[in-house]
Amino acid sequence: MKSYSILFILFFHTLIQNGWAREYVEVELNNGKIISGELLELYSDKWFYEETDAPDEYLLLFSYGIYDEKKTNESPFQIYNTREIKKYTSYAFQTQLYDTYLKNNEIIFKSHPVMDATTITGNEGHHKYEKMFGNFAWDIGVMDQRGKFFEEEGLSNENYFIFGKEVYSPFRGIIVGAQKSWPDNPADPSLSSDLSGKTNNYLTIKIHSHIFLSLVHFQENTIPVEIGDKIEEGTYLGKVGNSGISYLPHLHYTLYTYIEKLDRFISIPALTEWQD
Repeated sequence: MKSYSILFILFFHTLIQNGWAREYVEVELNNGKIISGELLELYSDKWFYEETDAPDEYLLLFSYGIYDEKKTNESPFQIYNTREIKKYTSYAFQTQLYDTYLKNNEIIFKSHPVMDATTITGNEGHHKYEKMFGNFAWDIGVMDQRGKFFEEEGLSNENYFIFGKEVYSPFRGIIVGAQKSWPDNPADPSLSSDLSGKTNNYLTIKIHSHIFLSLVHFQENTIPVEIGDKIEEGTYLGKVGNSGISYLPHLHYTLYTYIEKLDRFISIPALTEWQD
C-alpha cells in the first residue's frame, strides 16, 4: 500500500489515458471522511478553448460493492473536487470492479450505432476538456476504400458518407431526453470557433439505474421516438446529421452517469467488443 499527495493523481491520470488497468484507491477528505473505490477518471472542469491556469479538477471513484443497488438508490459513482482531498492512497493490486459491473448488466457495445461506421476519435482522450461532458465519447464517420470520410472536396453535408445514415440503438432502455428540430449546419470547418450557441439534435436513453447513453448531431426531424418510449436493442433512432456543436457530419455518443452533488451528467468509460 502506498500513500501519495494529490499531485500523484495527475500521474495516475496519465496511466488511465494510456490504457493501464485501474487501481483500487482510498481517499481521505479534508473533513476526515474516508472513501474507497476504483479510480475511473480525473476530470478537468474547463472547456478546451478556455484559458485558465487552475481549473477545478474532479476525481471519479466507482464504489460498487459498498452500495447494494437492491436496497438503495445511491449511485456507486462518487466524485470529489481535488480541493476536498487531504490524502490519496493507491493499493498495489489492480481491479476490474467497473468492467465487471458493466458486463454483469450487459452494457457492452457490440458495434457502433451506425452500420459500417469507423472511429474518427475513440473514447479515450479526444474530448478531455469538455467540462466532463464528453471525456469518453466517440466521434464516428463512414470511410471509403481510399481512407476518406467524404467525396469531392467535402464542401457539403451530402459529400460525407455518414450524412443521412441510419442510427440504431445499441441497448434497450427508455428515452429520457430528445431534441429533434434544429437545422443542420453547413459542412464548414471555419465554423468551429462559432458554435457555442448551437443546439444539438440528440437522444438520451436510460439503459441502467445509473447509466445513460447519449447520441448527438442527428439530422433535422429524423428522430421517430419520443420521451418515455421504451426501446429495444436495434431500434431505429434517426439519421446522422450535422446539427448543434458540429461543423462536419458525424455521430457523437457516450455513456453518462448523473452526479447529484454537481447536478450534471458526466461522461464515463465504456466496454466494447472491438478495439479502436
